[in-house]
Amino acid sequence: MSSPAAHPVFKLGEICVCFQKETPYLAKVIGVEVKDGVEQYTIHYEGWNNRFNEVVPGDSGRVIKGTLEEYQIANNLPIKPSSKYQGRKSRKVESRASSSLGGSDIQEEEEVFTTRRMRLMEPRRVVRDDVVDKKVEIEFSEPLRQILLNDCRMMSTRKTVLRLPDDGSVEDIIARVSGNYSSLVP
Repeated sequence: MSSPAAHPVFKLGEICVCFQKETPYLAKVIGVEVKDGVEQYTIHYEGWNNRFNEVVPGDSGRVIKGTLEEYQIANNLPIKPSSKYQGRKSRKVESRASSSLGGSDIQEEEEVFTTRRMRLMEPRRVVRDDVVDKKVEIEFSEPLRQILLNDCRMMSTRKTVLRLPDDGSVEDIIARVSGNYSSLVP
């Protein structure tokens, strides 16, 4: 086992370079523990998800003092972006606003952020007035209208509806049902 002096000692909150697989990333030491005589550092990669922290043994050689720029200069290597999640992509929008005094056009730059949620969201349906305003009118014969009104009353008061017979024409059924209703209504 190597001596503790051979490896750098990191303090809480210290910025360092840590290797994730073979790629170096900017990281921060957020915890230090000693297990079985070996210092173990809890590392948080800057710009990554808050829940992604990694425990790295001090003698693994994955943690190096300094920043990514210092590491790049020392090793003459191109460095990939420092964070796995680069954040939202932005685009510049140029808008023109004219002044009332006959002045020049002013260009304003805004960053418009498009999140994944906004891109995947379905456009909201618009209720059209012409559809809402249309009404359907149905003309019922007087006996059928009385049956429907009586059914409505029976459903609201007695919570029941008369069963219609399955045989005969519509006129026969209406005549029979209207006869049944007249005997039930007090």
